[in-house]
Amino acid sequence: MPRYVLNFVVDGTSYSIIQDGQEFASLSEAHAAALRIFVKALPSIPEHRRASCRMTVALADGGTVLILLPPLVLEKRQFGNRRDDQ
Repeated sequence: MPRYVLNFVVDGTSYSIIQDGQEFASLSEAHAAALRIFVKALPSIPEHRRASCRMTVALADGGTVLILLPPLVLEKRQFGNRRDDQ
């Protein structure tokens, strides 16, 4: 099974959640674990710093395979919407 390292990043500073890595059966399982941690940790971050937060999932050998962004960052993006005030 692949070994993944989970990191919580705030303002560019990375905090290892699972430092030595943890075995997950799939990337989907690692994603679910990271999402649960992210959802629990986000309320403890001051609101003005939340936009700079992200959670990364990396292979134990160092390559990042997934980045999770907080919902508020995604809500501010308007994919495919045109502005009427042009």
